[in-house]
Amino acid sequence: MSIHTGRAQLVASSVAPRASIRQVHKQATRSRIIDAAKEVFDEQGYEITTIDDIAIRAQVGRSTLYTHFQGKNEIALAISEDLTDKMHISVALLGQTTPGDPTSLANWLSELEEHIRARTTLNNSIFPFPTADTAASVQRLGLTARSTIDQWTAAGWESAIENDVEHLRLLIILCIRWLILYPGLQVPEPTNSREVLIDIVSHEVLRIVKRS
Repeated sequence: MSIHTGRAQLVASSVAPRASIRQVHKQATRSRIIDAAKEVFDEQGYEITTIDDIAIRAQVGRSTLYTHFQGKNEIALAISEDLTDKMHISVALLGQTTPGDPTSLANWLSELEEHIRARTTLNNSIFPFPTADTAASVQRLGLTARSTIDQWTAAGWESAIENDVEHLRLLIILCIRWLILYPGLQVPEPTNSREVLIDIVSHEVLRIVKRS
């Protein structure tokens, strides 16, 4: 190896970590801005919140904020995307439940409820709540349903009907809609409504899969 080649490799190896550190710092600052905006939007509403309010809460300068976002609307969209991602991650945990077991289903529903509440509250303070039946969400829920059935299959279950993915996707949408309507929008729950939902979903899941 020549001296020049060795020197070039040494420079490259030192630049890469610095670039990585800068990227981590940049992402951390962006996340801090998003978290700060969530807090301020929740406290005083979207309309009267200013860029300065967000910058002060995030402890960054206006110029730093504008290197990450073009304006308040772009921050709001980033918040919505972040909450939507967290909701879908929580939905995907359905694959770790035991088919037909009301207790594990109830635990999954409770965890999903936390994300639905947060998403509903903040989106209502920013702009109308994005519905779960948008094209992107429908496609993503279909992939989640497929993954859930695959996880159940790996755990000793097998598909029992045709169109199993679509059946499960619709059940997931039913759960999301119920959580949006009652815990999310704080409409009073009818007596035993949650228990009935869990009972319906548990029985329907056992129509979709069966023990191998």
